[in-house]
Amino acid sequence: MPPRDWRLRVDDILDAIARIEQYVSGLSFEQFRADQKTVDEWAQETELSKDGAAAQKGGRWRAVAAVKRDRDEARALQRTLRAAGFPGEIVAKDSYFIVQVSGLASEAAARGLAAAIRTLPGAELPSAHEGPP
Repeated sequence: MPPRDWRLRVDDILDAIARIEQYVSGLSFEQFRADQKTVDEWAQETELSKDGAAAQKGGRWRAVAAVKRDRDEARALQRTLRAAGFPGEIVAKDSYFIVQVSGLASEAAARGLAAAIRTLPGAELPSAHEGPP
């Protein structure tokens, strides 16, 4: 797989910053650090891997939001997912683009996420899948 364009990496960083700001909005520093489990979950949620934002290290399940033929439509859905707090990513195939959230720990997590993203604009019959696309 070729290295990702630096602009996509910057987008990932900006998306992670936006999620962090949402998570800590209205919390004092004392409230934030008082719950180490939550801090750890947030850190994992906003982690940036070498390939982009990841939902969880080692998770083999994914929720596919849609398959798009148009790159711009795929990118718009990815932005919608990220704005909603999900680490959306695009997997380019020969003639289409898979918009998904990968790295999920279980089938239940993938199905739950697929159900949650059904109402987002641009999502088309979200579904759960195991393994890489």
